[in-house]
Amino acid sequence: MCTKWKAVNYSYIPTGKVHGKNIWDINSKLGAALLFCGLRETAINNLFAAINLPYIPATTLKRRERETCIVFESVADMTCDDAIAEEKRRCENEEQYTALFDAGWQTRGSGKNYASLSGHASMIGRTTGKVIS
Repeated sequence: MCTKWKAVNYSYIPTGKVHGKNIWDINSKLGAALLFCGLRETAINNLFAAINLPYIPATTLKRRERETCIVFESVADMTCDDAIAEEKRRCENEEQYTALFDAGWQTRGSGKNYASLSGHASMIGRTTGKVIS
């Protein structure tokens, strides 16, 4: 039995037909799937058109993504916290805390501006090899 995750750490995602006021669970699950797979509204609506399912407005999908994003972010935060704690345990003393860091910025643009303001970064613990930030 896994003892790492306690009941307190479980995230509640409703599985009935409707939760809240007129919020269909299938739309929440679709929002989570879009985030997980990296798809956007156009791709899913093109798929729905091909299999003769009704169109879902972009605003509905965005609201459902935001609803499920909270759960994804909390799990990511817990995972990073666990990795930091493990990195600290494995280091012999505080002076040996080391990490590898890498970052980058997207340079593709619309044809007029190739200096995007968005970027990405990751910090990896040297002794564990796990992402810590």
